[in-house]
Amino acid sequence: MDSYLPSEKVINPLHATFKVIGLLGRPRNDTNLQMHKNLFQWLLERGYHVLVEEELGIALKLSENHIATIDHIGRQVQLA
Repeated sequence: MDSYLPSEKVINPLHATFKVIGLLGRPRNDTNLQMHKNLFQWLLERGYHVLVEEELGIALKLSENHIATIDHIGRQVQLA
């Protein structure tokens, strides 16, 4: 869907290939959860749209527009 494409100008050449990135993982402990949070924020700051697997997205307290099922992530993202 076009609604998942970042609206910013292309920041680096990878944007030509990857516009939507999926994050998957299990929030097993605070260290891993913080790593996922940092990566999520880093990707957003660079203009990527990030879809996060449901369990992880809920643990990170993300808005619904960033939370997706694994099947949805598989259909929408260019990199996971």
